Amino acid sequence: MCYGAIEAPLAQPRALIGGHLLASVIGVSLAKLFQLNSKFEELRWLAGSLSTSISIVVMQMTATTHPPAGATALLAIVDDDVLE
Repeated sequence: MCYGAIEAPLAQPRALIGGHLLASVIGVSLAKLFQLNSKFEELRWLAGSLSTSISIVVMQMTATTHPPAGATALLAIVDDDVLE
């Protein structure tokens, strides 16, 4: 997106940096919050969907929408290397 459509509003530096920053903070925060529950493995699907959807809403509210940043929030939940 940033290389193929450089003039697109969703590919601007504000959206790129801000979107990934917000999504990563939200993803890691929700991962840590859900890890406090002993049934984290059973609720991982819920944590992943919540982190992605909350990230999208926050990015829209702050005008930093960058679609690939939704995967950044999801990665914080589903990747075991990030969780440790």
